[in-house]
Amino acid sequence: MRLYREYLNIDRCSALVIEGLVLEMLALVAREERIPERRPPQWLSRVEDLLKNGFQENLTIGEVAAQVSVNPAYLSRVFRHFHNQAISDYLHDLRVQFACQQLADPDIPLSAIATASGFADQSHFTRVFKQCTGMTPEPFAR
Repeated sequence: MRLYREYLNIDRCSALVIEGLVLEMLALVAREERIPERRPPQWLSRVEDLLKNGFQENLTIGEVAAQVSVNPAYLSRVFRHFHNQAISDYLHDLRVQFACQQLADPDIPLSAIATASGFADQSHFTRVFKQCTGMTPEPFAR
């Protein structure tokens, strides 16, 4: 439609605009269609294992990507595609699950649970815990 409208309203720049639009159309036709992956790549299960075994550590996407030999941006995109969440959200879920188990023992202080779960401090732990469960850790422990 843009090409047709430009053809109807010819002016000094029309030749340049028409050429640009034709080149854009050719590029779209020539570009290979990306077919979304249906099966997870083999390295994704290794990423899941790394995250499950190292959720208490301060992991970075770059470190995880290096361990499975993929680009960090590609890792993030593929992970989100197959898990419907970012790697950071997946880590938060793992940490909160671990914290829920620890909260069963009333003798363990919240700060110790936060640290053992891999959170930087108790306030960060409480904020993420509430995002994941809808409540703070104190009522959950009861």
